[in-house]
Amino acid sequence: MGITNSGIIKTAVSALTLLLNVINKLTGAFGEGAGGVLKFATAAAAIGGLRHVFKSGGFAEKILGSVGNSSIGKFFGLGGNTVA
Repeated sequence: MGITNSGIIKTAVSALTLLLNVINKLTGAFGEGAGGVLKFATAAAAIGGLRHVFKSGGFAEKILGSVGNSSIGKFFGLGGNTVA
């Protein structure tokens, strides 16, 4: 935890909480049955989106590769990563 900035973690948790509250309010307007189906569909779409982001050659790999090849990444010994 010494390396991780607690402000970043708090901001991420707050953003996710806000997103979940918005989803709950939107899907709650459709009643119990339809709201449950919409929540399930939203969760499935989020999982699919995360799989796409973290797949091999995906967005996260490209971002991490670019950080490793930047001057900051090279300073911390992360250079030499090649991402197509």
